[in-house]
Amino acid sequence: MKKVLVTGATGFLGAHICVEIAKAYPKCRIYALKHPTSLTRFAETLLQENKVTTSQFTWVNGSLFPFDFSEVEKVEFDTLVHAAAVVKLKPGAEETLLNTNYKGTQDLVNFCLRKKVKQLLYVSSIAAISAEEGLKKGFSQQKVEKHNAYGLSKYLGEIEVIRGHEEGLKIGIVRPGVILGKAPAYNQLLRGLEGILKGPYITGPGAMPYVHVQDVCKQLLALHNQDEIKPITSVTATVPFTELYQLIYDKKEAPKVFEKGFWMRLSSFLRIITWPLPLKNPLPKGMAHYLCDKTTYPNQDFLPNQEKLGIERCLLDTIGH
Repeated sequence: MKKVLVTGATGFLGAHICVEIAKAYPKCRIYALKHPTSLTRFAETLLQENKVTTSQFTWVNGSLFPFDFSEVEKVEFDTLVHAAAVVKLKPGAEETLLNTNYKGTQDLVNFCLRKKVKQLLYVSSIAAISAEEGLKKGFSQQKVEKHNAYGLSKYLGEIEVIRGHEEGLKIGIVRPGVILGKAPAYNQLLRGLEGILKGPYITGPGAMPYVHVQDVCKQLLALHNQDEIKPITSVTATVPFTELYQLIYDKKEAPKVFEKGFWMRLSSFLRIITWPLPLKNPLPKGMAHYLCDKTTYPNQDFLPNQEKLGIERCLLDTIGH
């Protein structure tokens, strides 16, 4: 890898990808895409901590939607790592998700083909698995979008990347689980995990497929110079929410488990109005549904000699304990 463009470089995963590229390829020139309004503090701090020099790293302005790569046109690179994405699970975000994650990726693939980029490495999500299964079962795109708009947007992005492969582009696709690790303060997952401590000690019967950010980066970079059309699932293990809550709260006794999101939210509300101050936060509807999700995902040992980081280390790097 001599010259690479990384999209989403101001974000959690993109910043870590830049660091891991710099470590693995000390002579590689890294062009990091950023939206003109994006904050760069987290990425720049992470790069400084890992001694990535300014001679190796350069910011380039650009946008996926509306697509604007006019500044990117001026630089030359052989590999593009596409880690930029909108992650929103709340209703009403469907258009934003599809515009950035699907249409933005579509334009990006067309750019790579026209620019004759050698390889495109795409970060998808395990959420794409259920969207793919829903479409294969005959569900309409509208129905899948209603229940899993984020997963659908990432799966449609995968289809565009595979189209690029059919037109001569070398590709690699990674589907990470919930990515843990050192994240910026505004990261949604970080705020969600910290929010658990402000809510009642209750959860659902579901589980969280997790992976450390460093492991995602290593799996992604292992695809460099390969041409792997089949998406690689990046999941270290699936931890039950009961165990996750015990680790976060540092308690031996398990939290109370509710099978249905409705009863979990009702219990959350009742505890708020009956407990003394300070009041606890209510449990959002989307979180209650997620905590009850029993979907399981395959673990992928793509790097057989790699010692994958466990849940304790993941939580330590994410929230400090």
